[in-house]
Amino acid sequence: MPRAMKVCSKPGCPELVPAGTGRCAGCRSEANRARGGYATRGGGNAADWRRARGACLARDPVCRCIDERHGHGPVCTAVATVADHYPETKADLVARGVTDPDALHRLRGVCASCHGKHTAETTPGGWNVR
Repeated sequence: MPRAMKVCSKPGCPELVPAGTGRCAGCRSEANRARGGYATRGGGNAADWRRARGACLARDPVCRCIDERHGHGPVCTAVATVADHYPETKADLVARGVTDPDALHRLRGVCASCHGKHTAETTPGGWNVR
């Protein structure tokens, strides 16, 4: 059975997309260009980030999330796959003018599930902020 079509989720775009897709290909491309790459968003050099991420995950092979309501942890024993800026977000560090926001002491290794939950809880609008 063919999938139902819906209008692109970008306001004003009349393109039809399969239900559950969200934006049409053109609007997704436009949003990605506007968002910019890692270096454009204040990240610096992508090769430096890969090194910092690798060092973080080598240091923290198991998720280091904490229960922030009670101030203790870890509460998860999954394999760490994400280098998370903690306790401050990368955006906060860049806004403060920190010269090396990806320094190892500003990172912790967490699993993707905990990272997603933490971002959804602490970022205004969760993942929808772009």
